[in-house]
Amino acid sequence: MEIHPGVGVPYTIAEKAVVRARDLGLSLRSRRRKDSFEARDQVWAVFDRDEHPRANEAVKLCRVHGIGVGRSDPCFELWLVLHEQDYDRPNDRHAMQAELKALRPEYDLDGAKTPDCDDLMARVDDAERRGEEQLRRREREDNPFGNPSTTVGRLTGAIRGAAELAP
Repeated sequence: MEIHPGVGVPYTIAEKAVVRARDLGLSLRSRRRKDSFEARDQVWAVFDRDEHPRANEAVKLCRVHGIGVGRSDPCFELWLVLHEQDYDRPNDRHAMQAELKALRPEYDLDGAKTPDCDDLMARVDDAERRGEEQLRRREREDNPFGNPSTTVGRLTGAIRGAAELAP
């Protein structure tokens, strides 16, 4: 697994993911014949909605090129909150961070902002289920990118699925 952190705003992240997928021969337009192991490789773009004006365009760009999207609206902290409870109130990132701090006292708003990941991993299935339920509610509202919503659970599911298939 390769991770390229800190590459910018959502649209910039999507553009860089498209280039990376092309370079690896993994975009829909550049998919090359791979051996059975490489054929399962995927490129994902992960970003927050926050206040970024082109976040929805970033999602569409990724879809056109066959790139997975782990997006969160308003922010990644929503995904972490879903490990603890359902959450379905539109909010901004500051409110989401405060919500997570209330649920996870070790989450330091002024520091590294790192919760106890080992503890969260024990409930990733619950977070994935809650995230999918949340996405279905946004779809019913005809607001698939609406606040709150996250597709990070699809990324964690893809990672676990790849691990299960690995030799």
